[in-house]
Amino acid sequence: MIEHLTFHESFDSTRATAESADTDPNLTQGQIEAVVSLLLGRSLSVNNTYAFDSRTFLELADVVLSTRAQVIEATEDKAAVEELTAARPFVLHRFRQPTFLVACADQLNRTREKFGSGLFRLSAWSEINEDAAARKELADLLLRIDGGAVAKMPGWLEKTHPALGPRVETLIRLNSFFKLPGSNRDARVPRIPEQGYIEHLLEVADGDQVRFHAIAADQQCPPQVADTVLRGVRERVVEAGPAGVRRAWVHDVVGATDQSDPQLFARQQLQEFQDTIYNAVMADSAFSQFDYMSSTPRTDARDELKHVNALAVGIIRDRLRRDQTVPQDAERAADRMSGLLSAASVLPHVPKHSLSALFRAYWELQAGERLPQWQASTRQLHEILGAPERSDRRLRTAWADHLRLLSETLPDAVEADDVELCVATDANDGVVHNLRLGSFDADELDRSISAGEHLAKDFLSDLARPAR
Repeated sequence: MIEHLTFHESFDSTRATAESADTDPNLTQGQIEAVVSLLLGRSLSVNNTYAFDSRTFLELADVVLSTRAQVIEATEDKAAVEELTAARPFVLHRFRQPTFLVACADQLNRTREKFGSGLFRLSAWSEINEDAAARKELADLLLRIDGGAVAKMPGWLEKTHPALGPRVETLIRLNSFFKLPGSNRDARVPRIPEQGYIEHLLEVADGDQVRFHAIAADQQCPPQVADTVLRGVRERVVEAGPAGVRRAWVHDVVGATDQSDPQLFARQQLQEFQDTIYNAVMADSAFSQFDYMSSTPRTDARDELKHVNALAVGIIRDRLRRDQTVPQDAERAADRMSGLLSAASVLPHVPKHSLSALFRAYWELQAGERLPQWQASTRQLHEILGAPERSDRRLRTAWADHLRLLSETLPDAVEADDVELCVATDANDGVVHNLRLGSFDADELDRSISAGEHLAKDFLSDLARPAR
């Protein structure tokens, strides 16, 4: 089993679709967060739906695999080539499908003609979302390739939708990568479905309104924002029961709401809540040890949506706590990894690089002399986080040591001190992702394009773990 898997919610193309220059910050977020996670020695856990239909992931994978091939070709040392070949930057999780390409074909074949409103809505392939014939032809192509046949690209890919041709090629390259040992596995049935979290929300709110508001307050979500979400959930439950409060439903509702409708913003807040719940379910299915619960799409920095995302994280935690024998008054140890995505102008001292340059630096680290030190440093961080009784002082020392190692090993790619790691890309005039152990202050949150945090899957044991 691959250890230290991180699930990036920013790969969710339904939540943060990036189809034009106006929404490219959404695209940039997932890509730059991936760099940061990999520098922390983690592999990216990807569901088959995101691996097929997330433009963010497909473009990231194209860069990752291209730079990997470039560095392998330029590396003469056989042992270094073996390290490069053995590295698993991302790991696929297939849900009830035998191979990656079969899973892709299954999603393409879930058309409106066959499934009505339950169709699989295409994001990265949105040009053919309503074209049943094109979807079938592409699905058949992928199945032939999966079966080992040499298949010719459909003519319409080049003539009608030329942008999709390179994505098909990326799928084929990904398929080759996912054939490597340890690169893909079966997903599991999530332990708590969307309905389970909705039922818990109602249980908390109906049983004790004070407790619901306490959860919201703990997540710094204003009571009026929390009540807006709760009201939307209750209204839908009256119509269709807890099982009817689903992500697909709320996206349909928001999409059908006129921009001038006064109910639009309340529905968008409910959508934000449900998106976070949905991705918690997806992360569980993909065996993630660390879930990256990102906030609102990068082009929408309205505070209410950030607060709703935080409220959803609070409900997720509270529901998980219900299954644990943890004292209610136990305090969570201070190991939170908080991250912000900001305009480069906020941190002008951080050098900006192309995504290709950042990943070349990552692969060169895998092939370089400092690799054993980096591996030992990341291993120490993970061991401290997973220890039965963790020393916060030791954790902070290890974190500072790892940041110093990164700044020494990759001086042209990252900026780090004893507290904060910063990585910047030159996309969209510059975006910086900065990560630190602990919380950000209100001013930093106000300046940020987004906010997020890493949630350890075993955080419940952390609650009862004494800090020393």
